[in-house]
Amino acid sequence: MGKSKKLLCVLLCLMMVFSQVLLPAAYAFENAEDSTQENSVLTETDEQSGTELNDDASQVEETQNNLVDEDSATDQNDNTDLVDGENLEDSSEADIDSEDAQAEPIESDVEMEDDESDQNDLAEVPVDEDEYAEWKAQLANQMNPQSGRMTTMSVSGNRIYNEFLELAVASNGRYTMGTTGGNPDNPSDDNKKLLYGHPSPGTSYTTIRVDQTNYIYQASSQPVFDGENNTCTSYYSIGDMNVEQVLSVVKNNSTQREDTVQVKYIVTNNGYSSHDLGLRIMFDTMLGSNDSAPFRIPGIGAVTTELELTGENIPEYWQAFDSLTNPSVISQGTLLGMDENKPDKVQFTNWSRVYNTYWGYNVNPSLSNGDSAVSIIWEQKPIEPGETKEFITYYGLSEFDRI
Repeated sequence: MGKSKKLLCVLLCLMMVFSQVLLPAAYAFENAEDSTQENSVLTETDEQSGTELNDDASQVEETQNNLVDEDSATDQNDNTDLVDGENLEDSSEADIDSEDAQAEPIESDVEMEDDESDQNDLAEVPVDEDEYAEWKAQLANQMNPQSGRMTTMSVSGNRIYNEFLELAVASNGRYTMGTTGGNPDNPSDDNKKLLYGHPSPGTSYTTIRVDQTNYIYQASSQPVFDGENNTCTSYYSIGDMNVEQVLSVVKNNSTQREDTVQVKYIVTNNGYSSHDLGLRIMFDTMLGSNDSAPFRIPGIGAVTTELELTGENIPEYWQAFDSLTNPSVISQGTLLGMDENKPDKVQFTNWSRVYNTYWGYNVNPSLSNGDSAVSIIWEQKPIEPGETKEFITYYGLSEFDRI
């Protein structure tokens, strides 16, 4: 019995030792193993995360580099755009300057007295007939901004034509005329010139005189063709004055055919002040191959020297010929309409002399016309604010029975 108690006491002591020492140690060992496993897992996760972070950092760095490259390219483009913008601005300013230059005055009365350019131009006109013809052809080419024959007009183009005649208009608004089939009763006038240079305009022009200053009509934009109505319209601005040029193929009251051109200018004062307005239309007549085309005027007869007609002496019409004795090409200008603004003066002169005098040419009846021209003139009269005035004349074919 005594040994049994001792053995029991020993077992109890061992159990106490196990519960207080070994059991906590086992728990601690188990927790340590779990912690090691967790740390291992965390390390692997951290490594993966670190790798992903490194990859993300590389991507961020690459993205930043790309952004820097794009910013650099954008800066370059911006710089290029700025340069181009400056160039465009310079170009626009040049265009504006060019358009402003078109509306600048040609000359004033004071300038005409002091300026020797007209005399210099006239002094350079060749005397020899062949040299003169070559000089004038070169001048026409210089004045014409388009080269070569005009394109056929259907709905658009640079010509209005029918079976009788055609009207060619350049981009600056200057025009010229010639026949196609001409007068059906005259087989010899097909494809002949009625104005010099046809079909390349240049030597016939219109002067608009505003407040003692002369302006040569210069279309501010490309003329617009209307094939349905056989018209060509363009515009020109002089300060607050708007000038509209309308060229139309219309019926000839003499022939009853659409073989004449109505030349019309519509001038409107869009400002708040009155202006003095005058206008001159100058035709550089050339019939067929004769640049010195003679004239015939009702009640006067043949005209080969300079002549001026005013007021009641202005005829209803005038004619030009390639030959007075044996004509094959005959043109007619009509001056007086029923309700139209009648011209104040008509001059039959030498072309080179009147070409270099934009306004106020003084006719000398003792001088031969030679290279001939006709000027239809409306003297200066007031045009009030908001007022519109029209200036009209006609030029085209004529009948033999009017000779």
